[in-house]
Amino acid sequence: MEMWINTYVQHLEDVLAYNSSRPGYSVQWVDSLSYVWPGEIQYLVARLSGFFVPTETDNYYFLIKGSYRFQLYFSTTGRPQDKVKIAYLDYWGYSYDTSSTQRSKVMHLEKGKAYYVEVLLQQYTMTASIDVGFFKERSPFTAQQTQEAVNEKQVIQASYDVLDEKQVLHFEGWSPAIPIQELQSVTISSDCFSVGTCDNTYYTLSYGAQRTGLIPVSAPAQVVQAELNALWTIKPDTVTVTKRDLDTRSEYNITFISNRGDFDDLHYWTNLPGVNITVRELRKGRADLNSFTLLWGGIPSSPLPYHASETQVLSALGEMVSAKCPQELLSVENSEVKYFRDYESAYKGFSGDLSTRGTIVEDSEPFCGRWSLMNPTILFRWDDVTPSGVNYEPVPLQQYGTLCLAYKGYLQNGLEVLFIYQTSAGYTYSQSTVISPVFESGNVWQYTCVDLLEALQTRYPGSNYKLQELRLHRDTGDYYIDTVQLRAATTTDIDGALQRRRPPALANSGHFFQRISVHKLSNASHVSYEITASPYNCAFGVPLMEVGFLQRAGRFTEDALVLVQNNATVTVTRTQRASPPLSGYFSAEIFGQRVEGLAVDISAKDLQYALQGIPDLGQLSVTRTGDCKGYSWYIEWLTMPGSQPLLQINDSAVAGVNSSVTAQVKEHGGLFKQSIMGDFLRVPTNKTQVEVLINGIPSKCSGDCGFTWSAAKTPTVTGISPSQGASALGTVLTISGSGFVGGNASVQIGNVQCSVLQVTSTSLTCRVGPASAGLYPVSVSFPEVGYAVTPGGNPFNFTYQMGVTSIEPTAGSVNGGTIIVISGYGFGYDTVATVGSASCDVVYVDSNRLRCRVPAGSAGAQSVTLKSGEMEATANDSFTYDNALTAVITDVSPQTTTVFGLRTLTIQGQNFEDQTNGSSVLIGSVDCVVLTWTNENITCLLPSLPPGIYDVSVGMGNRGSPQISAGVNATIGYVLQVSGLSPQQGSLYGGTTVTITGSGFSPDLADNTVTLDYGQGYAWSPATVMASVGDTVGVEVERSRLCFRLGIQGLQRGQSQQHRVRWSGLQQWKHQNSHRGLLSSAGFFSYRFTAPGVYYYSSGYVDVANQRSLQGVVNVRPSGRDQQWATSHCSWVSGPAEPRYKYIIKLGCSPPKKCVCKWYRQSTFHLMLMEPVLTS
Repeated sequence: MEMWINTYVQHLEDVLAYNSSRPGYSVQWVDSLSYVWPGEIQYLVARLSGFFVPTETDNYYFLIKGSYRFQLYFSTTGRPQDKVKIAYLDYWGYSYDTSSTQRSKVMHLEKGKAYYVEVLLQQYTMTASIDVGFFKERSPFTAQQTQEAVNEKQVIQASYDVLDEKQVLHFEGWSPAIPIQELQSVTISSDCFSVGTCDNTYYTLSYGAQRTGLIPVSAPAQVVQAELNALWTIKPDTVTVTKRDLDTRSEYNITFISNRGDFDDLHYWTNLPGVNITVRELRKGRADLNSFTLLWGGIPSSPLPYHASETQVLSALGEMVSAKCPQELLSVENSEVKYFRDYESAYKGFSGDLSTRGTIVEDSEPFCGRWSLMNPTILFRWDDVTPSGVNYEPVPLQQYGTLCLAYKGYLQNGLEVLFIYQTSAGYTYSQSTVISPVFESGNVWQYTCVDLLEALQTRYPGSNYKLQELRLHRDTGDYYIDTVQLRAATTTDIDGALQRRRPPALANSGHFFQRISVHKLSNASHVSYEITASPYNCAFGVPLMEVGFLQRAGRFTEDALVLVQNNATVTVTRTQRASPPLSGYFSAEIFGQRVEGLAVDISAKDLQYALQGIPDLGQLSVTRTGDCKGYSWYIEWLTMPGSQPLLQINDSAVAGVNSSVTAQVKEHGGLFKQSIMGDFLRVPTNKTQVEVLINGIPSKCSGDCGFTWSAAKTPTVTGISPSQGASALGTVLTISGSGFVGGNASVQIGNVQCSVLQVTSTSLTCRVGPASAGLYPVSVSFPEVGYAVTPGGNPFNFTYQMGVTSIEPTAGSVNGGTIIVISGYGFGYDTVATVGSASCDVVYVDSNRLRCRVPAGSAGAQSVTLKSGEMEATANDSFTYDNALTAVITDVSPQTTTVFGLRTLTIQGQNFEDQTNGSSVLIGSVDCVVLTWTNENITCLLPSLPPGIYDVSVGMGNRGSPQISAGVNATIGYVLQVSGLSPQQGSLYGGTTVTITGSGFSPDLADNTVTLDYGQGYAWSPATVMASVGDTVGVEVERSRLCFRLGIQGLQRGQSQQHRVRWSGLQQWKHQNSHRGLLSSAGFFSYRFTAPGVYYYSSGYVDVANQRSLQGVVNVRPSGRDQQWATSHCSWVSGPAEPRYKYIIKLGCSPPKKCVCKWYRQSTFHLMLMEPVLTS
């Protein structure tokens, strides 16, 4: 490290040319590329230079941080003059990720190669520091094992172009016109006129989406007029009604007091027979064309002036997509209402843990306005804050004892109330109770008022009740709250108020909008409004807007509509459809293996299980973010270290506007060394350096660690004498040469040490050690100078000789088997022995001794010879085959026995002599325990053995093997055989007496055991099920009533909870409600598969002994055919005839419109328990 203090440099690159002659220069050695300068050193520039030596061939990149300015240079050739700048920062950077310029590009570096590296730094008045780190892709460790490891992270992203709904309203030819008010007649005829019951005979009228209350057939005009004027579908207009009574009918003339134009005909409803209603248009209304009314999904806007501004149209649209409630359901906090929330303003006033206060949402139908509160646990707290900024305090229920609220969804049927009250004895208590029932489940808004005071007074008699908190609880799904009041008792007609509530436009089709914008284009002859709407939840299929009170002209489609009045026209055109969400499936491939049928909205857990089905991926962590507009799955490798191949995605089966599913590396796996320490660094030197490695890590050199190879220091060998010999012969080897250095000299003949006796500068003598016969090179080394060389590099060779000095014993049986010991020198593992011309099997050998088993031979003397390679040695003594030393077996009895053994075996013969060490009797390879041993008779106790024929062999110590007389059978047969079974059938309940005939049975009953084993056993039918994603597989178990010892553990009828576990790199599912040891005669459970793959399942034990279980496989394929559609006049198609599929037909329409019929496939497989088969 070179440093120049009190130095200022404008361009840091100038330091590359600095040398030791500049003022303020100093130099020192450092053993890492991490350094902090003393704080008193200021205005310095520094240059660190050396070599980086990778310990492994890999892909690397480097990072640098420090203060103040710094640069990192690198040479891939190792030559300093080839260095280039690879990373830098022109200001402070105390972390590696302050700027992308701090990181180099990826470079492929080779193990052991030296790469030149140089670091420049400039600092002013603060403490100077520098750190250089590197990242490499290979790693033996994961992040769970060391902090320096980085796990591979990849992300799969599904995306598409999310298009807004765009519709254009084009007005042309509009000019003021003379209005005509609409006139309609309603004629009602009924039998009730003749019997006088018309006061109790009812009907209703409706206009648009709203219907009147029940109207008596005999109602006067004023009643009909009031009912119609209450309809929000007619407001802000009104009607006047006149009535004319005839004999058997009434006729009402209804005049629409409006300049808006042509009203649709009124509709009617009655469920009483004999009531006939006719609606006729007597005079068609005509608009004055000074205003227009938007219609969207049957909901009208307020009248808008022709040429309305963008703001006016936007305001009208906002009102249309909002729910409009009667004023009596809305309020402000006053003397009658203590607490009110409709969640329409930004002000909430919540206190306490906000996670318990719910979420204000706009993507579900509200009760009033555009917002409602989803899933609040705490509805009210005494320390909530009023709009004026003070706490509500505990609410006195004597004054405000009624809770009114709107709700929908799935709440637990009860309201938890926390309150304080005073007993008759004057004590104050705090209590919590649940008022129920209160709520009904369903997705339709309900409105209710609860008398809190009355409920509490009934349970807790006392006075001075004060409300502290109201709590709600979720049941089976989400719930929503709106328009909450704590108030005095109310006389509001709730049913009438609900009747007057106007729902938001398009709420019935599930369309809610995150944003709506209006863009106006106009000139003297026409006006156009482009309306852009962004739906929530990727909704699509938005209905076309209309302009009310005009007539349709020509053909209309889903994307275009023309409305006219005389020469005035409005053309409604859909210029862009809201895009539907992504659909379909993608596949992922890695390591040559593919996972298919992955849904574009697959859960993180299902994707994890699917990918882990590829064994080379190991264990993964998968998290999912996003929504229906596109999901991202973040995948982290947990057990496979280092950089991983990029997942290959096939998205050809994904549908969407410009859809794509791609994978990219978020973070490469590998090792991140935050500092480069000395084990990776080297410095320039003119001499070869000696390195000391401890556990593969180089040590630091604190002195001169250089080494030089010198010819002058190299010893030379010029000859050896003698060139052959052996240790047993006492051979001393003399080696001649030059440059010999005394002290701890070493001579090797092959790999055998030659013990040094004397050393001079020109000669060396040593005593040869024991070795096997052969030709070996001679090498000489001296610790002070190293190995000696030979002229021309060809070594001198020494021949180890072989010789035999004795054999023992020298005689044995003519039947062979005697083990002889041959003594001598030069023996080795390749040495072979012969007696006469027959091989003597070697059982042990070292350099001086060899043992072998003599083969059979004729009586007489035979030579003993050893061979090793090309060398051969013959013993002076011979081996004699002697009949007098040979035993003879003349009889073996008995010839058969039972498998139990334990009988006496008798072997008769001659020349057995006395029992000596090594004498034994074997049945096959098992000892027969000797009872007696004489020269002519041997007895032993037979062992227990399986059925079969076994050789009887006698060991005679080292006298060899006995001969077997002609005609003698030296074997024994162990017998056990079943020849018959009667009867062969019996009751499932057992109890049948069975007679078994055969041979080899024991007379001791306790020795005999009879078992009946199951034959085919138990199995699922079918053992392998082929299913598709979305299918439900049902498992059904049923046993015969006779199989009382069989059953299933824990399978109950109905749906059981499921749990996934990992097994053999695949997936397994099993039921969780198993009760050990309890077997039921029948059971059923099912599971719906949402991801493709191979799943294993197990029944648990099916027998009382807990020994047998049933296992099988479900192979779940990607769904190739999820739905099919057919459009007709309420006709339907059932799809291909597949007997295991059940088709459910759903029809939703009413004549005369066309019906759309869907069929869905619901696959159910039953896996049956087969009856057991009992066999012997």
